[in-house]
Amino acid sequence: MGLERIVLLLQEKETRQFLPDFYLVSDNAAAALMLSEKCRDIFPSIKIEMNMGEGSFSTQLKRADKSGARFALIIGESEAKAAVITVKDLRAGAEQHSMTLEQLTLFLEKQS
Repeated sequence: MGLERIVLLLQEKETRQFLPDFYLVSDNAAAALMLSEKCRDIFPSIKIEMNMGEGSFSTQLKRADKSGARFALIIGESEAKAAVITVKDLRAGAEQHSMTLEQLTLFLEKQS
């Protein structure tokens, strides 16, 4: 194997270490920050990234996909009213599911 290829493989491995596990998509920054802190308190090893600027849900989901995160955690107006979080698998293209905070905790346990 050539030296250039080894360097590329090492760079790829290093990049993967910094990819977020979850990307938070929300139109309510306060609710998103509270959720990210709760998740980090329960699971300190997970990496959560979130959009701190403006943007529609569509724009934020595109950013989530580009971030390399496997899952998007979505908190919209309807989720906030129902006290749930929608989880969307960005890599498998599976259906998204709404979960309570307790269900999300169980889901995170399986993922970590």
